[in-house]
Amino acid sequence: MNSLIPSIPVTYWKAILCTGLLPLNFVPFKTLSLSSILGICCVMSLILLVITDGLIKPHTPGSLREVAQTYAFPATWKTIPLSIGLFMSPWGGHSVFPAIYKDMRHPQKYAKAVRNTYIFTYGLDLTMAVVGYLMFGDRVRDEITSNILNAKSGAYPRIISIIVVILIAIVPITKIPLSNRPIQDTINKKFYVDLRQMDAKARALSEQSFAHKLGRASIAVLCNTSQLGIAILLPDFDNIMALMGSAFCLTICIIFPIGFYLRLFWGSGEIKVLEMIFCFLVIAVATVLAVIGTIFAILPKEKVGAKAVGYTMPV
Repeated sequence: MNSLIPSIPVTYWKAILCTGLLPLNFVPFKTLSLSSILGICCVMSLILLVITDGLIKPHTPGSLREVAQTYAFPATWKTIPLSIGLFMSPWGGHSVFPAIYKDMRHPQKYAKAVRNTYIFTYGLDLTMAVVGYLMFGDRVRDEITSNILNAKSGAYPRIISIIVVILIAIVPITKIPLSNRPIQDTINKKFYVDLRQMDAKARALSEQSFAHKLGRASIAVLCNTSQLGIAILLPDFDNIMALMGSAFCLTICIIFPIGFYLRLFWGSGEIKVLEMIFCFLVIAVATVLAVIGTIFAILPKEKVGAKAVGYTMPV
């Protein structure tokens, strides 16, 4: 949005969009699920537009007809721990799945839905990663679309750049409310204002209670304002994704599920010794990676030799 209207500072744009997204925290989950179709279309369109830009531009950087110089191994091995969180971050969206499961019309199709979702998501991630690296090599920024939007005037068709900005602006509208819902549900349950955990009579009373309404509204506002604070304090997209991937995704995607599995079936005789050893080994490795990845995500880029060319050299 700042690239379209640069007169408004980036921090102001964050506050404006945060406020604009707030009402969506009160929209029913089934309605939000329908809006996710729009998000999927936007993401696929972004990939197609990036590929189109790469095919239009004849010379590097930013061309798929003359690919940039790439390397099989990193120039600085100290950046490897930083990549741990980046690799894990795309899989953190699974926290919304329990809420989806509860609202599914056919919950018996849940396993198939999860499997197809991850196959589809991985395909999109891999496509964008490969295309971006071929187009810009080591000059690729934290977001590939940033390379395109910050390119020299005339490098790419302006109409495509405008569409890219619009699509990028639409994607959070479809994603953030969905991602907020598991957080809201968890906090609502802690304060006993979650309507879905109540019987019919208690739900009717809660819907009429001003205190309960105020509690749910405050929690919804807190979700957005806390995200706004993080976005202002940690403005670099790669830093926040690396931090989330290492500190949170490794924890909620690997450590907690395996820990719960062991806790539920411990002493039941259903877990074999080799499986138990393997589970403990995975937990130990994931814990070490989470700690190391979190430390490197917090450290300044200069400390780990991760000052990317894309931040300092014009495309």
